[in-house]
Amino acid sequence: MELVTLDRSRCIQIPETLLEQLGIEYDSQFQVEVQDGKLVLNPIKEEPKVYYENDVLVVDSQLLVNTEAFIEELRQERMNELML
Repeated sequence: MELVTLDRSRCIQIPETLLEQLGIEYDSQFQVEVQDGKLVLNPIKEEPKVYYENDVLVVDSQLLVNTEAFIEELRQERMNELML
């Protein structure tokens, strides 16, 4: 558990380790609410940017999974399909 302080301008600095863990970047927006007497921040995820570049569909978004594990899983699925 991390300890943070509310400063005079009503700002709280969220520890970098928590931001990285949640994939939150500078200028992110949050929904703020009170639940059971606790302040809850819910990050609002941006919609991915989708466009074509040289006839290739590009989705510009942050992956929320381990990229290497995801690619390896796709490789294994494809290998299994080819072996049938």
